Amino acid sequence: MRTPSGLVIAALALAGCTQKSSWSATETVNGNDVSLSVRTAGDDSVVSLDAPFAMGNVKLPALDSGQHVDLDGIKLAADTRVRNMDVHGKDKGGEVRIGFSNPRPPAALIAYYRQAAQQAGYHAIRSGTASLDAHKDDADFALAVRPEGAGSGGTITVTKRD
Repeated sequence: MRTPSGLVIAALALAGCTQKSSWSATETVNGNDVSLSVRTAGDDSVVSLDAPFAMGNVKLPALDSGQHVDLDGIKLAADTRVRNMDVHGKDKGGEVRIGFSNPRPPAALIAYYRQAAQQAGYHAIRSGTASLDAHKDDADFALAVRPEGAGSGGTITVTKRD
């Protein structure tokens, strides 16, 4: 039986965020629709599941997951707050996209992720004032960052190929 693992991973990841978020998805498993949603606001995170085999709500504690996220060997920069996370799994490969904020300026984050990508085995690294792209044989890492208040906001995307 195929399980909606991508839905579960995304739900748990969003449940760990400490900022207001709302997310939902429906996937068909063995001909049946399985719906999963996450609502988070501060200390409250509720994961809801509606499927033929189970139905219910689970309240999870909010976690500051920013310092514990590892993306193919690249850890999020210190003080990063995860705003949202999208996980798209496939039979082969997949993609993780993280929206974030950080108190550091864009240039500091680009420098951090350039070094982290090199240490994680990425090559062909290109960067500008608002982006960074790095590649491996089986993965791509992309950072898009912009000034936001006194710090930065942006998106990190990691795409795995098999």
